[in-house]
Formats: sequence, structure tokens, C-alpha cells
Amino acid sequence: MATLPDLRAMSKEQLLAMISALQTEKAAKASTITMRVSKEKRVLCIYGLGVRPVSLYASQWQRITSMAKEIDEFIAQHRDELAWKE
Repeated sequence: MATLPDLRAMSKEQLLAMISALQTEKAAKASTITMRVSKEKRVLCIYGLGVRPVSLYASQWQRITSMAKEIDEFIAQHRDELAWKE
């Protein structure tokens, strides 16, 4: 486990630089999408889209990915009705 520096000994500029670096690191992690196989149910879990992972069996993911063109078309047709999250 990493040891934190003595924050009381740091200047205001050093503290601000540390905060900025931590915010940048957090933003990079938040935008990263990762995948894992769950140990219990052996499903594919996609992390990074929201608070909780999206977990489906392999056959379910294959059904969804086989419909990628139709899903894109549906999104294009209903663009104004859909909520968007960045």
C-alpha cells in the first residue's frame, strides 16, 4: 500500500498540483471500459459504463453484438427521444 506524503509540509502549489494529478487519474479510470469473467456465474461483466457492471451470459452478448447494425439504426431513428450520458 502506498504511503501518503506529509500534506502539512507541502506548499499550496504542491497541494494543488497533487489534486490536479489525482483528478486527471480519476477521469482516465472513469472513461476506461474493462471486461472480466465472474467467478460465480461465469458471465461476461463490462465495467466502466455506470456504477454497476453490465453482466450477461456469452450467448446473450452474442445476440446483442449480432444486432449491432439494428441497434445503431434504432438509436439514429430515436435520437431525440433518448437520454444521453457522457
